[in-house]
Order: sequence, then C-alpha cells, then structure tokens
Amino acid sequence: LSLHDALPICEYGLFKGNQQIAGKNEKEIYEKLGTRYVDPEKRIGENEIVITNTDIKEKSVGAVIFYRTHNTEDRTKEKVEYLILHYPPRNISDKKRPKPGHWDLVKGHVDKGERETDTLFREIEEETGLEKNSLEIIKNFREEIHYNFRTKNGLHYKTVVFYLVQSKTQKISLSYEHDNYHWLSYKDALDMITFKGGKEI
Repeated sequence: LSLHDALPICEYGLFKGNQQIAGKNEKEIYEKLGTRYVDPEKRIGENEIVITNTDIKEKSVGAVIFYRTHNTEDRTKEKVEYLILHYPPRNISDKKRPKPGHWDLVKGHVDKGERETDTLFREIEEETGLEKNSLEIIKNFREEIHYNFRTKNGLHYKTVVFYLVQSKTQKISLSYEHDNYHWLSYKDALDMITFKGGKEI
C-alpha cells in the first residue's frame, strides 16, 4: 500500500517526501494508509494489510464450553473439562492431511439480524444439542480472533468472537457437521485442537 501511494516506509515510520507523516506507533501508520488496524496478538496468517482491505468480510461466533464436576465431600477432586468437536474433511487437500479433518471449538456464522448471543446459543444447540436453559455465559469473557482464507470468490477476512460458556450437562447430540467429540482437561483440549487460532483463545 505504501509503495502504491508513493509513501516510503521504514523502521522510523511513514514518509511523504522528506516529511514523516506517521510513525508514533503501528496503528498510526495503518490509519494513515487507510487500512483497518488489527492488534498483533489477534493476527493470524500472512499479508494482514491486504487481508484487512478485502471487501469480503465475514463474522462468526464461537464458544469455549466447559463442564465442572462437583464433589461435595472433597472439592479438590472437582475437575473442569472442555468440549471440542471433530470436523470431518471437507475438501481434497484436507483429506490428504496426515490426520484428515480437524478438532476445534463450536462456532458458526452470524445470520442477518442476529445478535452475537443469538448466534452463540443457536450454534451451540445446532452443533451439540445443548439447549440454552442448560448453559450459562461467563461474564467478562469475550475474545476475538482474525484470520484469512481464499476461495474462488477472492480473499476473505474473518472475525470470530468467542464466549466462555458453562454447561450443566455433558450429554451431547452431534450435528451432521461433526463425527466425534471429547470432553477433555484444559491441557489435553489445547493439545488436540488443530489450528493455532483455537489454541490461543
């Protein structure tokens, strides 16, 4: 972008001729170039400047779902387990991977007119069978990840918003989108999730 606009950029900032027009911080440079700024810790993938400028933007909502066992006699024996789902392979390249398909958290597209929490409860029920009355959203947890992917329609920039949700039951009824699931400890769930974005929630 800076080359296209004939604005040299280096470690000292963004310049127009001999005059520095931005450089106090990275966000200022992005704004001067007219592109959306994404916090470094939320960037996934390459070419983030191109990604943020694409016209194909999508949004999904996901859930980190956990279940806490209770032991009234000895609280030290209580444990917390997290739900992860297996997504079967959807294309040829996915089928060729050493372990076809991938493990991930519940998530899905925001439908027109939906609030984030509407999407959250709808997707959880569709993908796991867990109903709203068996779920509790944990306050003060809302995390975003950003990533890109390419289709025949062009480059897509996607935002996924995750909520932390406690379930009152571990009984799961999978949708057609999944072929397996596990309730796992935090460490085991983290190890099994396939993609970097899911691991960083």
